[in-house]
Amino acid sequence: MATKIQIICTRPGMRRMGVEHPTTKTYNPGEWTEEQLIAFRADPAFVVQEIDENAVVTRGLEFDRAVADEVSKQVSEKYMSMQLSFNTAVSDAAAEKIKQAVDEVNAATTSQIEAAVNIAIGEVNMQLASKINALETENATLKAAAAKAPAKK
Repeated sequence: MATKIQIICTRPGMRRMGVEHPTTKTYNPGEWTEEQLIAFRADPAFVVQEIDENAVVTRGLEFDRAVADEVSKQVSEKYMSMQLSFNTAVSDAAAEKIKQAVDEVNAATTSQIEAAVNIAIGEVNMQLASKINALETENATLKAAAAKAPAKK
Protein backbone atom coordinates (compact mmCIF):
# COMPACT_ATOMS: atom_id res chain seq x y z
CA MET A 1 0.00 0.00 0.00
CA ALA A 2 1.67 3.20 -1.17
CA THR A 3 1.11 6.32 0.93
CA LYS A 4 1.00 9.86 -0.23
CA ILE A 5 0.87 13.21 1.54
CA GLN A 6 -2.36 15.14 1.14
CA ILE A 7 -2.22 18.85 1.96
CA ILE A 8 -5.57 20.57 2.32
CA CYS A 9 -5.52 24.36 2.26
CA THR A 10 -8.47 26.05 3.98
CA ARG A 11 -7.71 29.29 2.16
CA PRO A 12 -7.04 28.23 -1.43
CA GLY A 13 -4.62 30.46 -3.29
CA MET A 14 -2.47 31.35 -0.29
CA ARG A 15 1.27 30.91 -0.62
CA ARG A 16 3.47 28.87 1.69
CA MET A 17 6.90 27.40 1.08
CA GLY A 18 7.05 29.22 -2.25
CA VAL A 19 3.95 27.50 -3.62
CA GLU A 20 0.41 28.74 -4.24
CA HIS A 21 -1.81 26.09 -2.70
CA PRO A 22 -5.09 24.83 -4.16
CA THR A 23 -7.87 23.48 -1.94
CA THR A 24 -6.14 20.11 -1.88
CA LYS A 25 -3.24 18.38 -3.52
CA THR A 26 -1.48 15.07 -3.02
CA TYR A 27 2.28 14.71 -3.08
CA ASN A 28 4.61 11.77 -3.34
CA PRO A 29 6.69 11.03 -0.26
CA GLY A 30 9.86 13.11 -0.27
CA GLU A 31 8.43 16.09 -2.18
CA TRP A 32 8.29 17.94 1.14
CA THR A 33 10.95 17.65 3.85
CA GLU A 34 9.93 16.63 7.35
CA GLU A 35 10.65 20.19 8.55
CA GLN A 36 8.33 21.60 5.87
CA LEU A 37 5.58 19.15 6.82
CA ILE A 38 5.98 20.13 10.49
CA ALA A 39 5.59 23.78 9.46
CA PHE A 40 2.46 22.96 7.44
CA ARG A 41 0.97 21.05 10.38
CA ALA A 42 1.68 23.99 12.69
CA ASP A 43 -0.15 26.38 10.34
CA PRO A 44 -3.91 26.34 11.07
CA ALA A 45 -4.64 27.07 7.41
CA PHE A 46 -3.44 23.60 6.42
CA VAL A 47 -4.39 20.01 7.11
CA VAL A 48 -1.62 17.52 6.36
CA GLN A 49 -2.36 13.83 6.30
CA GLU A 50 -0.79 10.65 5.07
CA ILE A 51 -3.23 8.68 2.98
CA ASP A 52 -3.38 5.56 0.89
CA GLU A 53 -3.03 6.76 -2.67
CA ASN A 54 -6.13 4.78 -3.59
CA ALA A 55 -8.10 6.57 -0.85
CA VAL A 56 -7.33 10.12 -1.92
CA VAL A 57 -10.52 12.14 -1.87
CA THR A 58 -10.26 15.58 -3.44
CA ARG A 59 -13.88 16.29 -4.16
CA GLY A 60 -17.31 15.23 -3.18
CA LEU A 61 -19.64 15.85 -0.28
CA GLU A 62 -17.39 14.36 2.41
CA PHE A 63 -14.41 16.41 1.29
CA ASP A 64 -16.48 19.59 0.97
CA ARG A 65 -17.87 19.00 4.46
CA ALA A 66 -14.37 18.52 5.91
CA VAL A 67 -13.12 21.74 4.29
CA ALA A 68 -16.25 23.63 5.39
CA ASP A 69 -15.85 22.36 8.95
CA GLU A 70 -12.21 23.44 9.06
CA VAL A 71 -13.01 26.85 7.56
CA SER A 72 -15.88 27.29 10.02
CA LYS A 73 -13.59 26.36 12.92
CA GLN A 74 -10.94 28.86 11.81
CA VAL A 75 -13.51 31.61 11.22
CA SER A 76 -14.95 30.99 14.67
CA GLU A 77 -11.49 31.12 16.28
CA LYS A 78 -10.66 34.32 14.40
CA TYR A 79 -14.00 35.86 15.39
CA MET A 80 -13.39 35.04 19.06
CA SER A 81 -9.88 36.46 18.86
CA MET A 82 -11.10 39.64 17.19
CA GLN A 83 -13.99 39.98 19.66
CA LEU A 84 -11.55 39.66 22.57
CA SER A 85 -9.27 42.29 21.00
CA PHE A 86 -12.25 44.58 20.43
CA ASN A 87 -13.51 44.13 23.99
CA THR A 88 -10.04 44.86 25.35
CA ALA A 89 -9.69 47.97 23.18
CA VAL A 90 -13.12 49.27 24.25
CA SER A 91 -12.37 48.54 27.90
CA ASP A 92 -8.99 50.28 27.70
CA ALA A 93 -10.50 53.31 25.94
CA ALA A 94 -13.32 53.54 28.50
CA ALA A 95 -10.85 53.27 31.38
CA GLU A 96 -8.75 56.07 29.88
CA LYS A 97 -11.82 58.31 29.41
CA ILE A 98 -12.91 57.64 32.99
CA LYS A 99 -9.40 58.44 34.27
CA GLN A 100 -9.38 61.69 32.29
CA ALA A 101 -12.80 62.64 33.68
CA VAL A 102 -11.72 61.86 37.26
CA ASP A 103 -8.52 63.86 36.76
CA GLU A 104 -10.54 66.82 35.43
CA VAL A 105 -12.96 66.64 38.37
CA ASN A 106 -10.07 66.38 40.82
CA ALA A 107 -8.32 69.34 39.18
CA ALA A 108 -11.53 71.39 39.26
CA THR A 109 -12.20 70.39 42.87
CA THR A 110 -8.62 71.22 43.87
CA SER A 111 -8.78 74.66 42.25
CA GLN A 112 -12.18 75.32 43.84
CA ILE A 113 -10.78 74.37 47.25
CA GLU A 114 -7.69 76.52 46.68
CA ALA A 115 -9.89 79.47 45.68
CA ALA A 116 -12.11 79.03 48.77
CA VAL A 117 -9.05 78.79 51.04
CA ASN A 118 -7.55 81.92 49.46
CA ILE A 119 -10.82 83.82 49.96
CA ALA A 120 -11.02 82.65 53.60
CA ILE A 121 -7.39 83.64 54.23
CA GLY A 122 -8.06 87.06 52.66
CA GLU A 123 -11.11 87.58 54.89
CA VAL A 124 -9.17 86.54 58.03
CA ASN A 125 -6.29 88.85 57.03
CA MET A 126 -8.73 91.77 56.62
CA GLN A 127 -10.31 91.05 60.03
CA LEU A 128 -6.86 90.83 61.67
CA ALA A 129 -5.74 94.07 59.99
CA SER A 130 -8.89 95.79 61.23
CA LYS A 131 -8.33 94.56 64.80
CA ILE A 132 -4.65 95.51 64.68
CA ASN A 133 -5.60 99.03 63.53
CA ALA A 134 -8.17 99.28 66.33
CA LEU A 135 -5.60 98.10 68.92
CA GLU A 136 -2.95 100.49 67.61
CA THR A 137 -5.46 103.35 67.80
CA GLU A 138 -6.42 102.35 71.35
CA ASN A 139 -2.76 101.99 72.29
CA ALA A 140 -1.99 105.46 70.90
CA THR A 141 -4.97 106.89 72.83
CA LEU A 142 -3.79 105.26 76.05
CA LYS A 143 -0.23 106.52 75.55
CA ALA A 144 -1.52 110.04 74.93
CA ALA A 145 -3.71 109.88 78.08
CA ALA A 146 -0.79 108.51 80.09
CA ALA A 147 1.41 111.35 78.92
CA LYS A 148 -1.19 113.92 80.06
CA ALA A 149 -1.85 112.29 83.40
CA PRO A 150 -0.08 113.72 86.45
CA ALA A 151 2.83 111.69 87.62
CA LYS A 152 2.32 109.64 90.73
CA LYS A 153 4.15 110.67 93.80
